[in-house]
Amino acid sequence: IQGGGGGVGRLGTHSAKSLGAGGAAPCRGANLDTVRGLGADLAIDYTAEDFTTRVSGLDLVFDTVGGEVHRRSQQVLKPGGRLVIIDFYKKKRGPEDKDMSGHIRIDRDGVIHEVESNGYKLISHHDHTTNTYVLVFHKK
Repeated sequence: IQGGGGGVGRLGTHSAKSLGAGGAAPCRGANLDTVRGLGADLAIDYTAEDFTTRVSGLDLVFDTVGGEVHRRSQQVLKPGGRLVIIDFYKKKRGPEDKDMSGHIRIDRDGVIHEVESNGYKLISHHDHTTNTYVLVFHKK
């Protein structure tokens, strides 16, 4: 659960444990005890160490952070694993497109482009009225 110490990350960590899944949750050092208390089997201080050196062969990565964390999350999935990204996107926020590591590009109008690349295929997304995208990628 990327961003395990944030609001959505805490919900994901607690939900995973409630469903019987083990999990790792990178977070700030100040949140390590909280994340462990929510059920993370492994809480990693991302300011002190790289999570890719601690975990590998995962079935699922739930990413609430994005950017470089999203790119590195791909490294820890096993073949057939899934990368779930939650992203809040503001339409018309600027002239640039939002590039999500070559998997997907959302243009200024919120239109999704390039849904398959780099060995991953987008298998679902939902655009809610809050401009929230929930993206699930399957690693081939």
